[in-house]
Amino acid sequence: MLRLAVLAVSLTAVATYAQQTPPRVADLVARNSYTFEFSDTTLRGTGADFLRRQTAGAQFALLGEDHMDHATPLFAGALFRMLHDVHGYRHLVVEQDPVAIED
Repeated sequence: MLRLAVLAVSLTAVATYAQQTPPRVADLVARNSYTFEFSDTTLRGTGADFLRRQTAGAQFALLGEDHMDHATPLFAGALFRMLHDVHGYRHLVVEQDPVAIED
């Protein structure tokens, strides 16, 4: 009898969820976006706080980037400094194009 009750509740929940309108992409982006400020030595703001929380206990942090972008190496450096100071990260491995690094 208990299994039938659980099944009925589960089916009701699935039917209710299926009738809901899916969220708009703009709403999903707004709910999952965090602002930050960075320089070549610091990273701060709600985005930095989010990254600190998400990397607690992580061994690696991966950063996807555009090439030929001057800001990416600065951001990567600030991120590494923050992760080093907060979580003790000791190594930084980057895949950057020579032009951006030289710049």
